Order: sequence, then structure tokens, then C-alpha cells
Amino acid sequence: MVSSAAPDLSVPVRRELFGGAIEMHVPERFSDISDFRQVPDHQECFADGIIDQSLMVELLDHKGEVRDEESARFFYEDLAQANDSVETDIARIGALAVEEMPHFDAGVVKYICEGTQCVVKSKDTPDAVNVIQVLLACVRLPQAGTDILITMNTPLTIHPSSRAAADGLSAPQPSTCAADALQLFMHALRTLQIYDWGLFGEPSVNNQ
Repeated sequence: MVSSAAPDLSVPVRRELFGGAIEMHVPERFSDISDFRQVPDHQECFADGIIDQSLMVELLDHKGEVRDEESARFFYEDLAQANDSVETDIARIGALAVEEMPHFDAGVVKYICEGTQCVVKSKDTPDAVNVIQVLLACVRLPQAGTDILITMNTPLTIHPSSRAAADGLSAPQPSTCAADALQLFMHALRTLQIYDWGLFGEPSVNNQ
């Protein structure tokens, strides 16, 4: 009798972004948010609702006034402000090596920022603070007038009185959860590839 074992939804699968102009591998357990609600044209969003984990790719106007070595911190702190983070920590900022994003040439500036943000979900009381691991990578493409942001949010601790806890969410062991998320994030970065540079309005642009 042929076994009908359930597929492993944790295995990364190929996802087409922005109409196929970009590709990245994301675990099948992550749903495409655009299947449920409208997502801005400059964003691609995926989420695992069971553990409240999300992964987003954004195409932003290039911030020419921000120095390359400060770019990851700039975008991370900008995100913290947007999240109304009550406490923000940065564990590491560093340049990404060619082997970590092999589909981009060595001359392309690529940085990563790892940290945590303490956030309160809307409609929660001010003391219902959840600790979120935030992984952020930025790829700077000044010739295309674009900064690509890849961001992953993973809850490390969920306050018992938060809406997330009421919905039955509970974060795994923080250290294990953080390590697994980083591994997943780095795999997503390794598989990120641009196929159609016309997405940026410049068909002749390449990743030099």
C-alpha cells in the first residue's frame, strides 16, 4: 500500500515575487498574505499564523543620504519606530558575504541587522509586551534607485495577557526559536535572485 504521508511544510519552496521578477525560497507553511488581504505593490508578505512569524520583502526608494555602513541600523530603527517598540536591542550588524547572497555580485552592498523589539499589539494593554526577534537585511541598488529590505519577525516571548496568547499562540523556547529563524532567514537570503531588472524601471540595470 502506498504511503500518503503529509508533506513537510517546513521545507523551503520556490516563491515568485513581484510577478516573477524576483525569486526566493520560503517554507510552505508561510501563507502569501496577498491571498487574504491587499498588500502594497512594493511589498511581498508571508506569514505563519500558527506561531505569528512573518517574512517580508520590500522595494524602497534608495536612501542616498544614508551611508552604506549605517543602512541596516537606519532601517532597523525606522522599523522599531513604526512598530512603536518600547525597547529595542541590536545584537549584531554586519556586511553579508558573497556566499550569503550568491546571486548578487561582490560589489553590491548587503548588510544584516539582528536584534529584538518589545512591542505591544494594538488593543492590548500597555503592559502586554511581546518580545520579537527581528532579522533585517538590506541590499543597496543605487543604480536602480532602490533599497531592497528583507525582514523576518519571530515572537520569542508572548505576554500571557496579550491578544496573541488569547488566540492560543505560545512562543517556543526562545533560544531554539531564534536559532531556527536565523537559519531560515539566511536560506531565504541565499536564494534571493532578481530575474527581471525592468521591475525597477531600468531594463538595462544589472547587479554590478
